[in-house]
Amino acid sequence: MLSPTRLILISAVSLYIAVYADAQELLEIQDLDREVDLTSQLAKVTHSLTIKNVGKVQTQQYAVCFPADASAQLAFLEVVEGESDDAAPLPASPVILDTQPGNASCWGVHLSQALQPGATSELDVYAVFTKLQHAFPAHIQQAEPQRVLYQDSAYVLSPYSIATQTTKFKLPTRRLESWTKHAPSTHTGSLLKYGPYKQTPGFAATPLRLHYENNAPFAEVMKLEREIEVSHWGNVYVEERYELKHGGAKHQGVWSRLEYMQDPGRNGPASIRELVAHLPRSARWLYFKDDIGNVSTSAVRFGFDKVEALLHPRYPLFGGWKVQFTFGWSMPLRDFVARLSGSHMQLSLPLSSPLQGVIVDDLTVKVVLPEGASNIRPSTPFPMQTSGDGRKFSYLDTTGRPVLTLRKINLVPDHNKEFSVTYQMPLLAILWEPIYLTIAVMAAFGGVMAYVRCEFTISRDSKWLAEQAREKMVDLTSRLQALLAGRSAAIAILDDTDIASVDLARRTAEAALHESDAELKELQGEFTRLPGFKKGGEVASLLEAERALQGSALQLSHQRVSLLREGLSTMEISSRLERHEQGVAERQEDVAGQLEALTLIA
Repeated sequence: MLSPTRLILISAVSLYIAVYADAQELLEIQDLDREVDLTSQLAKVTHSLTIKNVGKVQTQQYAVCFPADASAQLAFLEVVEGESDDAAPLPASPVILDTQPGNASCWGVHLSQALQPGATSELDVYAVFTKLQHAFPAHIQQAEPQRVLYQDSAYVLSPYSIATQTTKFKLPTRRLESWTKHAPSTHTGSLLKYGPYKQTPGFAATPLRLHYENNAPFAEVMKLEREIEVSHWGNVYVEERYELKHGGAKHQGVWSRLEYMQDPGRNGPASIRELVAHLPRSARWLYFKDDIGNVSTSAVRFGFDKVEALLHPRYPLFGGWKVQFTFGWSMPLRDFVARLSGSHMQLSLPLSSPLQGVIVDDLTVKVVLPEGASNIRPSTPFPMQTSGDGRKFSYLDTTGRPVLTLRKINLVPDHNKEFSVTYQMPLLAILWEPIYLTIAVMAAFGGVMAYVRCEFTISRDSKWLAEQAREKMVDLTSRLQALLAGRSAAIAILDDTDIASVDLARRTAEAALHESDAELKELQGEFTRLPGFKKGGEVASLLEAERALQGSALQLSHQRVSLLREGLSTMEISSRLERHEQGVAERQEDVAGQLEALTLIA
């Protein structure tokens, strides 16, 4: 016995199928123009059609069908109603019709409003398929052009009867090796036309094969990992890691770089010589590298609305050849992150690869938000696998930066639309890193200050004691020099020859010398107590010479005062005191010499 849940599910599916079964009987396609663009490695199919409700009740359902083998490679599907350029795409989902043959796959489209009996509506269906153009032959030599085989139907596969239909195939070149003729059909230049065909029933099909030359770059990205890192201190960093191959006819035989460099167009027409990337106009600090290192064979053009990067791999890619590289750039934060309200932010960026004309088999996008971001919510233009439990640790991180991971397979350039991520970022979380940095710098300085002031020796050996004695000797010598310099300045005051101020100068000098006598005696004692110091005699001799200098200077000053009071002239005084002045000068030189010798010892 079936469970109630299963009964409800079966009933819902049956009702869903019945709705589209009724739509098959109610709708008719009055006019359909199909255009298939085969100028690249993709097959871009466009249906421009007019549907009419030929029944007696309204309907709001429409079904789009493609061959089952092609549907497996369907990468992008968009259905738009009406002629407006800004009309929103209609929702579409896989559906199974009761009259659907096994070689067809269908998608149900919900119209914007119900189509009344007798009413018409215009629809545009746009679909992009990958890997429908198969290399034929599968192996070619270096100078051979690439030929591909494309299989389709001259009739548009549809569950509805079609009053009039026309199909146009746009080829990359005029070189058409062979094609299936189904009257009326014409071939003009690079355009192949089938139809118009009248009154074709539902699910009618007639197979056709096109064999033609297509040297477009079959660049296939087997795996692409995009990492978008947001820093609230100025930039958004994007790094892409590619595993890319040439998906066309595989190269066989020898390969000559010399011949290729002489004429790449003739000696490698199907090769991939460069990759073109279109970046936002504010992109800066671009880099392009592989496992060896930086690849300098690239160029950048800064345009008004975009930055165009021309990436040249280290070697051209022929069929089956692969290459791995990393491409990255930086952009200002203000251009891609907006403040919604309060602490709520929104990041908006293109989703897929900026490389032009490539298909991506497997895309992984990792959005690394700043540490402290919360309430992370992605918004993508199409369904993607989402995971938000990752963490990445970088400089000054404690809990790690949250990583949002998005994944999708089988992407084409039409998927490179803008996606957004909203998150909450408090002001304190933005300031965490500078606070951590400030604390770290202060802690480092404090550690150094503590280290230089700590003593880590277990025992004081002779080397340590000698070093301490040397430092003490230097300190005492410096103090002695300063003290003797002060005493010399006091002695210089005694040279005053002004009778009015000579007594004052004498008393000032005597007071300064008397005050420093105690300090001299203390310094001499410290020299004597210095461990391992063997130059005590030199210090005593220096101090004795300095005291003798002091006595001679005082005596000379006393004689000069007496002569001034007797009223003698300056010349007479100098003549009488010449011998005494010479003695004082000699004693000054002796003190200076001994002090210099003691300084050299220190």
